[in-house]
Formats: sequence, C-alpha cells, structure tokens
Amino acid sequence: MDRSWISNPDRISAEYVAGVNQFLKVARETVDASGCTPCPCKNCINRVKRHIGEIRRHLLHQGFLSTYTVWVEHGEVDHSSGPTHESFGDEMEEAFHDATRDHYFDIGSTSDMLSPEQPADSERYDNLFEQLKTPLYDGCNDTISALTFVVKLMHLKVLNKWTDRSFDMLIKLLQEVLPPGNRCPDSYYSTRKMLCDVGLGYEQIDVCKYDCSLFYGEYSTDQDCHVCGTSRYIRKKIPHKRLRYFPITPRLKRLYSSKSTATLMRWHKEGRVVEPGVLRHPADGEAWQNFDSLNEHFASDPRSIRLGLASDGFNLFGNMSTTYSMWPVVLIPYNLPPWKIAAKTNYLLSLLIPGPKSPTKDFYVFLRPLIDELKVLWNVGTDCFDAHEGKRFKLFASVIWTVSDFPAYVYLSGWSTQGKLACLVCLEDTRHMSIRGKQCYMGHRCFLEAEHPWRNRKDFDGIVEVRLPPRRFESSHILAQLDAISPRQPGKAPSNSSRKRKRLSSELNWLKKSILFELPYWSSLKLRHNLDVMHIEKNVCDNIVGTLMDIEGKTKDTLKARMDLKDLDYRHELHLDLDGKTKPFASYTFTKEECRGFCEYIKAVKLPDGFRSNIGRCVTENYKLSGMKTHDSHILLQKLLPAGIISFLTEPVRETLIEFCQFFEKLCARTLIVDELREMQRSIILILCKLEKIYPPAFFTIMVHLCVHLPEQAILGGPVQYRWMYGTERSRPDGSIAEAYVIDEALTFLSRYMRNIETKFNRAERNWDNSTLYTVTLQKQANPSTVTEDLYSLAVGPEERYVSQEACVVNGIRFRSTVQDGLRTQCSGISNLAQHDGIDHMFYGVILEVMEVVYIRGRKVLVFRCQWFKSMPNSNSIFEQYNMTSINIKSSWYEDQSYILATQARQVFYLPNLQRGDSWKIIQKVSHRHLYDIPVSTVDDIDENTVDDNDDDDELLPPLQPNTTLVEPSSLVRHDIAPIHFPEQFFVELNIPGPNLPRNDHSFEEEEEEEEEDEDDDDDDDDDEDGVDEGQWDDYTDSDGNENEDSVHTDDDDIS
Repeated sequence: MDRSWISNPDRISAEYVAGVNQFLKVARETVDASGCTPCPCKNCINRVKRHIGEIRRHLLHQGFLSTYTVWVEHGEVDHSSGPTHESFGDEMEEAFHDATRDHYFDIGSTSDMLSPEQPADSERYDNLFEQLKTPLYDGCNDTISALTFVVKLMHLKVLNKWTDRSFDMLIKLLQEVLPPGNRCPDSYYSTRKMLCDVGLGYEQIDVCKYDCSLFYGEYSTDQDCHVCGTSRYIRKKIPHKRLRYFPITPRLKRLYSSKSTATLMRWHKEGRVVEPGVLRHPADGEAWQNFDSLNEHFASDPRSIRLGLASDGFNLFGNMSTTYSMWPVVLIPYNLPPWKIAAKTNYLLSLLIPGPKSPTKDFYVFLRPLIDELKVLWNVGTDCFDAHEGKRFKLFASVIWTVSDFPAYVYLSGWSTQGKLACLVCLEDTRHMSIRGKQCYMGHRCFLEAEHPWRNRKDFDGIVEVRLPPRRFESSHILAQLDAISPRQPGKAPSNSSRKRKRLSSELNWLKKSILFELPYWSSLKLRHNLDVMHIEKNVCDNIVGTLMDIEGKTKDTLKARMDLKDLDYRHELHLDLDGKTKPFASYTFTKEECRGFCEYIKAVKLPDGFRSNIGRCVTENYKLSGMKTHDSHILLQKLLPAGIISFLTEPVRETLIEFCQFFEKLCARTLIVDELREMQRSIILILCKLEKIYPPAFFTIMVHLCVHLPEQAILGGPVQYRWMYGTERSRPDGSIAEAYVIDEALTFLSRYMRNIETKFNRAERNWDNSTLYTVTLQKQANPSTVTEDLYSLAVGPEERYVSQEACVVNGIRFRSTVQDGLRTQCSGISNLAQHDGIDHMFYGVILEVMEVVYIRGRKVLVFRCQWFKSMPNSNSIFEQYNMTSINIKSSWYEDQSYILATQARQVFYLPNLQRGDSWKIIQKVSHRHLYDIPVSTVDDIDENTVDDNDDDDELLPPLQPNTTLVEPSSLVRHDIAPIHFPEQFFVELNIPGPNLPRNDHSFEEEEEEEEEDEDDDDDDDDDEDGVDEGQWDDYTDSDGNENEDSVHTDDDDIS
C-alpha cells in the first residue's frame, strides 16, 4: 500500500487528506473502551492516546510521524521485524543509535568508578549493544535484556526515591529469585558502573590549596602551584581540592542527537509567534534581539544555542549548622520553549566547585575550563548531527547573561555589592547615605523629571533634590574603568600580598575584571548580569513584614533607625524621647491586637491546591511570622499582604504598601507588555519616593533600591521566570553529586525513548487525571460523510442520567465543590467571561456540583453547576478598591443559568475582606505554574497540556497607577497608642546618653575612599576586602530565610 503521502509537506493537499482518512479507518478498529487510540502526529508520536477527531486535527495541523509507515500501534503486523509491537529493547536501541550515530560524540566517562585504562569508544559501544541484545537470563522474554532491566530498575529507584541500601536489598532478593547464571547486577555499584558508559562523564581537575590556580592545561602535570608554590598533594597523590568539570560540548550535541529535543531547540525561531511589544520568551527581549543584530553569522542558524550561566552555593549535607558548602555552575539553554526552559531535566551542570568555603573573589579561577570551551564554541564551533534534519551542521553556542543571587554577583561581575556604591546598575552614580552602622540607598527623587514638584520638597530627607538620574554607562566606559584596576594575584595564600591591599578611588567598587570579558561578544551585551527578582522579593517582604510586626532582627524601625532621623534633623514626630526613654508608636507598625488579627487572617487563608503549602505554619505562638521560604514570601507579598492590611494602618501608608506589592505581581506575570513596563518604570519611582516619606532611612537597603531597575531589565531580558533563581536552587544536585549527575544524565536521555513505563517525561502531574474531555466546535458540514465522531455523539444526545461528583481535574487544575472546601485548600472559586445585556462581563462564583454527562461511544463532558455572585456593574454587591475587586458572596445572580462547561471555568480564590465583614471577599486570580500564555495558531510542536489558549482580557492585571498623595508627617505617629518604653541599658548600648550621661558626638562622615582590608586568614569566605561596610549584609536573607552566612556581624547590630 502506497504511503508516500506521509512525507508530503502539503497538509491540505487532496493526497494527504485522503491518506489521513485512510489511516483513520484503520485506527477506528483499535479504539479502547473510552474511544481513544495512539496518536501518530509529530508531537504525540504514539505516546498519547486521543480520540479519533482529535487525531485528525493533529495530523492535519502538525503532520504525520514520517517514520511510522507500518501502523503496528494500530493493528498492523510488521513482517520485516517480526514482533507486532515495539519492544522496550527496540526503544533502547533507538536511543543508543541516536547517541552514537555521531562519531564525534564522546559518551565516555572519566569518573573514579571506572578503571584508569578506559576502553575505546567503539569498544564501549559494542559492550553496550551486546548487553542490550543479551537476555537477562536464559529463556527470558526477548524484550528484557540485561541493560533494559537495569534502566527500568534505576528509573524505579529515581522516581520513588529509594535509598541506596534499599536498592541493594532488592538486588540481593532478585539474585535469589532469578535463575542461576542470570545477568542481573550484584549491587548498586555495579548498576551505576554499567550506566556510566551511557553518561557523558566528567573531568577531575586538581586545585591549589589556596585557590590560586588549577592544575589544568599546561600546568596539568605540575607538582606545585605555579602561583604560590604550594604542593599539589596532601600526601600520596591525594590533592587538597578537586574540581569536577562536566564538558558542555557533548551535552549540547546530545540535545540535537535526540529526536525528542532536536526540534524543540529550534522553537525560539521557528515556533515562537512574534507579537510586537509583547514579551513571553527571552527571545522577545531587546537584549536577545540586539545580540542577534550584532552577530548575524551566529543568529542566522536557529540551532545556535544561547545559554544562561547560573551559580549559587549550597550546603552539601542540607544542614545549616554544617559549614561545608559547594558551588555548582549551571547552564540553561534558552532555545527551548518556555515550558521546557523551566524543566530541571534541561539544566546542564558544567562545574562543581569544591568547598569547604566559598571561593569568593577567586571564583574566576574555577571558571577557566568552561571559558576556554565557550571560546571554542563561539570561534570555531563543533561538528554536530541534527536528528531532525538527518544531516550534520556546525554548532555554535554563547552565554548571553548570568543569573545569580546578590552576594554571588560579585564573583561573576567583579563589582563589589557592598559599601557606598553597591548598586550594580548605577555603579559610581549610586545614591547612598551613611547612617548608624550601615549604608542606606535613598534619594529616588533623582529619577524624577527635572520639573517634578517633589524635587523641591524638603520633607523627604531634609534637602532639595537637584541631582540628575544615574547615567547609563556604555561598554567602553566600563572597559576603561576595568583597565585602570591594579593587577591582583589570585588565591588566599599567606604570602599573597594582594590579599590585603588598599582600594584606590579610581577603582570604585571594581575588584577585578571578570573572566567573562574574555568571551569576544561579552562587552557588547546589553544585559550581562540579571538582578534576581526572587531574592529581591524575599528581602523586600522581610523588610515590610518585619517592620509591620516588629519582628526582632527583621524590623527596620529600631532605636538606631529613630536616632538616624534625629541625626538627619527631619521627621521630628518620630524622634526618640531621650528623657522619658520612649519611642513614639509609628503608623507603619501593627499593635499587638493588629498582629493577632493579621496572623489569624494568615492562618485562616485557604489557597488553591498546588498553589502554595500551608503558609499558616509560619505563624508563631506570639503572633509573628517566622521561617518563611522564598515562595512563601512570593505568595505573601503578591496575594495575601495587600488583602490582609486593608483594614489596618492609615490610608496613605496602606495604599503605598499595596501599590508596592502590586508592582511585583505585575512584574512576575508570564506575559509582559513593553508599554506597561515603561509605565511601571515611572510608577516604581513614585512608589519608592512615597516610601521615603514613610519609613526611616534604615528601611532602604540595597535590595529595596534595586527594585527601580527591575522593569528596565524585564524589557531587555523578557519575563523574570527565566532569569531568577527558583529553577537553579531547585535543581541542586544531591547525594554523591558528580556520580549521581552522570547517572541521572544517562537516565534522562534514555527516558525520552521509553513509552511503556513511567518516566520523568511521561509521569503525570499530581493534578492530572489521564482522561479526555471533549470540547465540540459546531460548524456547517459541506459533506455529510465527513461528520466527526464528536459531532455525531453530540447529535445523538447525552444519556438521561449523569454522574454527580464533588471534585475533578481539568487540564491539570483541581476543582472541588463547596462541600469539599472544608479542607485546607480552596478549589471551588471560578470565573467565566460571558455576556450580560449583550456586553462581555466577568462572572464570579463557586462550584456547587461537578456533573459528568455521558454520551455514546465513551464520550463524556464535565459540567459545573455553579452559584454566581451578583457582579453587575454599579451595584452594591461588588466594588473595587486599590485595584482589588471585592464581592458580596451572600448575593446571587443568574440562578436559572447556573451551568457551564468545565473547560470554560477559570479558577480564582477568595480572601477575607477584613474591612467589610464576613460576607465580603476579595477576588484573586490564579496563575498556574504549568500553564503558559503562548499563541498556538501557528505552532506545530507544542505540548497542549502546558498551553493556556484562553485569551480573555481578564487575565491581564489592571494598570499600576500610583496615587500621588503624600503622607503628612503628623500622621506618621499614632497618638491613640502610648509610646513604647525601653530600659535604660538599651540606650547605653546605643551610645545614647541617659539623663545624667554626657553626650558623645556620633560622626556620620562618609567612609574614606581607601579602606584597608580587614580579613582573617581563617575567614576567607567573608565578604570582599574592599570597602566592607559593617552591618551591610545584616539586611540580606537567602532563599531559605536565613541571614547571609558570609555576613560581617558587629557589636553595632540593630537593637529592636
């Protein structure tokens, strides 16, 4: 039978359409009880079962799998190969052929597990294929070979998180059960050793004891460090440190050698829909487009890979009391579609920097192998096989920016993030002010227009603002500054005189020239280093919540902060009463009763399933918040805090804080509008200026200041989801890191080819029911013979009875009726865009019942019976305040039209409106992490389970338009609350004289430009030596809510 139509690129030709119809006739004979059969389109490739109508649409839209000429999955017999189904061994053979078809492709391993005398590549390949063809034991099923058995076992271990000991126990049991002479490995070690040949391996590079240099390249055979002369070994060929380097060239080539990823690696060019002014992918940003315009030879081939370089230290043993830490360096391929960029399986570990302490300013020493390889990938490229096109090509790659938290920024950029000039964007124009024990970063009025009236007011910080905004420094200016830096010898050797040196004023905050400038294109990038929104958001949340609830160690309204106001001689209402030893109660803090009310609100909040863990666990017995992780702060700041403070604080303070929270909510949207980002740039300046009128200077840490640069970086780099640290921190390697990564890498590659067992690629989400919901589009049929099964089933009508349920899962989203919302989650809230009086209107309500309506031939449709709340415009049942919509849940509307299809519902959740009573709720929309707002009209290779194709305008957040009303100084003190009394010893510790103590002058002169390093030999991982500002990092918390472990703590720390 002629099936040449399968490779016909014209999918609307009569030949192709006739061939599809011919296939569907065969496929109808193999449908299961639910009416589904494997779909052979290029996306599903027989891995997903779908209904006949869906399969037809897929084949016409996405094309037929070109290699599927014998329809064995649909009942045909492949006489050429014998079996009537594709065996697991065939899948593994396909995987090995993809991995080894490129003779330039080295899949060898250099780990310690294998002997020093490694066999040749061809010999290893022969061993792998021999194990693939050898049955597990004599008389075993032909589909189970020794290698396939090992791969299946390892997948069970990984997916179910078995311990090594439990795996060894299972192996021993299998050895007893299987017949004698079986080829099952005898231990976990043997299993790993077998899989190492499938992995890509890594190199081990010895490191000098003092991090001066690597024994690499021309120095690989040296016995002593060529910088400091220290011996390479502790004893008997045991090195002091060892760097694990995972070469990236074979790993990048593997992305194209696999059929499952070769097509996706072109998505940024061939699958992405370009909408002017809309940012959904890093390729939509100005930085990517500017890079392409400057490097046309690189951009002309869509297969050229753009990478992000990320690094973050982590504790090896997961115990914060253990001081040993390691620093992985991860590369993120940005060619992939959005839902693949965020996948941990696509992150490439390139370096594993040893501890026990942070490499600090010597970080660049460890980057040397990676930089050398990146230069080759840019200048020369590498030969690669493209499984999608079936031909060779020259592969090029480049790093387009870095992603790191703020303390690690100095390691990658060379700019110190401490002291007066801590801002990595403003550089030498950073607006700073010295206060007691630290620096603050106020003066955001300088970003306003020259004619703005706020510039002339003195009630912000006591002076008129005449400074211009910070300059935007060109690459030539930065390179000139870097060229002026004095050479510095790397390492922490005691004999290294560069360890303790004076910083010249001309060097500003530059410590060194980043090694990344060796890349030919690095100086021309518009966005070299990303600000990490995750940690900025975490620290801003800590500042706000800590000050609101007066949390010890987190509040910025300390006695020293009040003394700063006295030293600066403004905002006299908040000054300390030294005679009475009291602190006036500020209007930006909660009373004890308000803390109790806010904490009870947090504990009572119910969020949708999978949206966030129980945040109420962070409420302490004394009604404070403690132990919040980064995602807790993310949800609290964007969703819970604006609704929670609506009945507290004074109007100007409350309004400004809500505007600040909504700024982050809009910034973190998956789809960004460039015009809105430019408006947000103006809005955040106004918000920060308003905050300067409210909070003391100590509130304005460097993390608060960095918010002013976030909209600009979003315009350059696209959505923040691909440029923050969530993915990097969640992809930290575990266990025996290097060996485990090699094995996991092998399993990841092989699992792309497994179709009949559960793997990390086909494993269903927790909220995924593996069922098919049918949505029918009615249309006029020109030919009655082409009536689809869906339309026929609909025409016959449903059965007279339906199945009543209390919960269901639709497109990975769990919905429940109100009966089930007595649990800790809230999944009954929904919204639906429909018409009221002929005008589109958004309806809000809850699900009363989930109804499963059954049609013939296994079709079923889920219908929600709902209660709609009255949301008629200009009614007294709905109102908007602070860009938040509140609705009266006691009201009812459209009671006679309470049914909608489950696929029409959009999930929302309701928060209490503490200001208006129990019957009023604040509506919050839900952005599900597995759904992306991607246009699908012209995209072929797309995962339907990850695409939100509902283009309702309601998903766009309202514009951020800050109120320009400033808080009056007199309203900053709550006169209805008595001042707070403090014991006299607090004032003595602060060097504040009591009634009978002499007053000591406190100098607030700016620090000298030249400051000598004060760093102990045993504390090499402390912050950099140039211009350390005491207390600077007391304001920074990491992603786990811990104070920065590299901080410099002094006796001058704030006293609450």
